[in-house]
Amino acid sequence: MIWISEPRNEEPSLAIQTFGRSFKSNNIDDSPDSNQWPEDFREYISRLYWLTYRTDFEPIASTPTGPSPHSLKYLIRGHIQPANAFTSDIGWGCMVRSSQCLLAACLSRRMSELRVDNIDSRIMQIFADHPNAPASFHSFAEFGTSYGKNPGEWFGPAAAARCIQRICSEKMNKPLIKVYVASDGGDIVEQDLMAVSFDKNSAESFFPTLVLVGLRLGIEAINPMYWKSLSELLSFKLSVGIAGGRPASSHYFYAAQGNKLFYLDPHFAKPRLPYYENLSDYTDEDLASVRTDRINNLDMKDMDPSMLVGFYLSSAEDCIELKHFINESSCSKILHVSERSVKFSRRGSTIDGFIDLGVDSAGEYECEEE
Repeated sequence: MIWISEPRNEEPSLAIQTFGRSFKSNNIDDSPDSNQWPEDFREYISRLYWLTYRTDFEPIASTPTGPSPHSLKYLIRGHIQPANAFTSDIGWGCMVRSSQCLLAACLSRRMSELRVDNIDSRIMQIFADHPNAPASFHSFAEFGTSYGKNPGEWFGPAAAARCIQRICSEKMNKPLIKVYVASDGGDIVEQDLMAVSFDKNSAESFFPTLVLVGLRLGIEAINPMYWKSLSELLSFKLSVGIAGGRPASSHYFYAAQGNKLFYLDPHFAKPRLPYYENLSDYTDEDLASVRTDRINNLDMKDMDPSMLVGFYLSSAEDCIELKHFINESSCSKILHVSERSVKFSRRGSTIDGFIDLGVDSAGEYECEEE
């Protein structure tokens, strides 16, 4: 893993936008060694949940048709895996880890609304690296086989979205949210969303819902015509971020400043996050392992065009607000809301560099160590 120095704020006059919040340059450390980032922005980052590669977790059995844990690309210095199982996700788990970050952002927002205690410990318990943890890497690996992903294989946005949906409906003892997955790239069908979010027995009983949309915004790179759309998407208060979006690896994107997006990088290997039945057993050291205040950003021209975006809707009013936002902002170029399901022909052009492949055929990631 190569350590890259933290970037400087090259455009301090531009505010950093993230999920309805704005961080401006009037709160900057002016010391000579400072990278000129607002201190309150760094503090904000330190409260995000950073899910990364882990080692020495409970074995995940390999399959006859999948990769061998002893393949050369999985051999890690100082870490020996069993012959028929994976005990680390280094080299293949970055899309899952990025998706966990997105889901953690959503669940923590829901917990805050419910005013539950010990949110940090509850999040760690949900995402611990153990089969008993609802949203563990083990759960993603378990459900991934249903979508053609064997242990040791890289996930794409489609498989990650479907795994999140099943985790939230089948693994949670008491479901906190429901999950709607758009079936076509960028197309949110109101009728289908309402079928997920509303209780069939009560037209007024809205259940908080995570909306997941798989997008592919170009062939090898994101078409510049969509840069503003991505920036506005991350600035929207109902957004919970983007998983994916970098060649040969996946990150969790949570903020924008001009043409640069800020991200959490999952490509850092750490010992497994333990699972405890008793929330009080989690330590400050455990919490520190899912926190960072490091700033990473990436120019949109360097991003991979395949990604998974998420929105958290806590009420029926949020559904209306999401529709209005999509229709009235530049996000209408990448997202669409329709009342009912409509069959669309596949769109593609080698002239403008855009092709919409839909969530079920969105590109996959080959993870790399950094």
